[in-house]
Amino acid sequence: MKARPRSGAILSLTGGGMAARFSTEVLCALQGMRDPAYRPGTPGRSIGQAFDVLAGTSAGALVIAALLCGKAPPDISALLESRGPRIFPRSGWQGRLRWIFGAKYAPEPLHDAVDEVLGGGKPVLGDFEQILAFPAFDESLGVPLVLTNANPAHARVPLRDAVLASAAAPS
Repeated sequence: MKARPRSGAILSLTGGGMAARFSTEVLCALQGMRDPAYRPGTPGRSIGQAFDVLAGTSAGALVIAALLCGKAPPDISALLESRGPRIFPRSGWQGRLRWIFGAKYAPEPLHDAVDEVLGGGKPVLGDFEQILAFPAFDESLGVPLVLTNANPAHARVPLRDAVLASAAAPS
């Protein structure tokens, strides 16, 4: 992790499936307030760079990963709009039955969205200047854990794995 001056700004995003679109819309507004000249697609000027600590759970972890990879809030919102219904389908009786016997959602659509966000890159938590935190659950020990680049033992954890682990918390 590289050192940088700290302002103490923290961005923490919750999960909630498609509710993450609300977070992206708030980020769009913050981006416009911070930099009125900003236009989507402007390289090197993402709102994510304004924060010293970025934390995300589940869908919020996906949004944090997108910011870290330089995606603009409108692009993240569009990603959730297009991929969200496949990642977080409405539950009918089949969804409730799936939840009883396994995962609430099929993992493939989320994996595809994370891969799109990463754009073929394979960043690890230690690659980023900001402090990152992704709450997850260690099923083998039955305890919660936080994957963070503030812990040297997590520096080589792939960002992809941290996002997927955060989205896989048991219910």
